[in-house]
Amino acid sequence: MGQQDQGKYSNGMQANLAALLSYLLGFITGIIFYVIEKDNKFVRFHAMQSTITFGALFVLNTIFTFIPVIRWVLMPIVGIT
Repeated sequence: MGQQDQGKYSNGMQANLAALLSYLLGFITGIIFYVIEKDNKFVRFHAMQSTITFGALFVLNTIFTFIPVIRWVLMPIVGIT
């Protein structure tokens, strides 16, 4: 672990705890911690990682959820049974 994770988060909590909490509710808490934290690069890194990872998973989940719906809509039009 680097030296930055030993420091304090701007709200007074440990940086390790703030980094962990940025993963708690997926990209939502990632965005919150990224916007709030201005100084600690360790917390910002994990907040951005949370945002990108869970944001991408959210988009993929949404796409894969609608694939069966698209198939059901196109089946009568294309004539596939």
